Amino acid sequence: MYGVLALKSNIMTDDLNQHIKWFENYSERFSQGSVEDRKNVAIKKDHSLRVLDNAIKISASLKLDGVLAQLTHLAALFHDVGRFPQYERFRTFNDRNSANHAALSVDVLRTTDALTTLRPEHRRLVLGAIFLHNRQFIPAGLPFALDRMTRIVRDADKLDIFPVLISYFLPDSPVNGVVTLNLKPHPTAYTEEIFQSVRTGRIGKYEAMVWINDLKLLVCSWVYDLNFAVSREIVLQAGYLDTIFRSLPSSPEFIALREQLKRELTKGSDAPDSDL
Repeated sequence: MYGVLALKSNIMTDDLNQHIKWFENYSERFSQGSVEDRKNVAIKKDHSLRVLDNAIKISASLKLDGVLAQLTHLAALFHDVGRFPQYERFRTFNDRNSANHAALSVDVLRTTDALTTLRPEHRRLVLGAIFLHNRQFIPAGLPFALDRMTRIVRDADKLDIFPVLISYFLPDSPVNGVVTLNLKPHPTAYTEEIFQSVRTGRIGKYEAMVWINDLKLLVCSWVYDLNFAVSREIVLQAGYLDTIFRSLPSSPEFIALREQLKRELTKGSDAPDSDL
């Protein structure tokens, strides 16, 4: 699974593999309780490892070598490490009903030995990218390295959440309220505020969601927040939007919205950036 980690330019490959082992050992501590509990912990463990792979792909497409790429990979690996104590304490992944999982992730990394091998300035970058990865918007004026790392982690995160959530949107999908945030199921019901947000080019608001169709629309709105051409290309080629819209109302308004979002995915390419 991790053959992609053996990048010739990645002088910290062995160190990254050690961090992966640390992450797996840490997450294993929470793999207990009911079958459902263990399954939910596994969902977040597997998600984090796939986000790492996505971050490596994005970094490679940007020709991002050296320390900046390596720190980005660590931020991707650990971006959701706070999900484990969150679930143990609250039995939910809904931040609104528990705690900010990005802040929890930072707390875990600050109170364990996970990042002790890093230089202090590098540790701050990793923690900063993790802390910012779930913000609705990236703050303006960030230093280049922190901004670049945060954007890669955000894209890598979304690229994995698309198929994970889609697997719960299909007609014969398993029911898991933890994953779908306990939103109400209904074949056609949706919140007009969410629809209008997406139609006008904005990201939907989590606090406005009532129906599972609202979550589908919010996930679709993420195309406005993809930062790199490679990310948009992956979403377009995978057909994620078409799959989601097949489970939404087939009215002219929804058909037009689907085409609008697909056009958003055809934006231009990125220029490579310099290293840290």
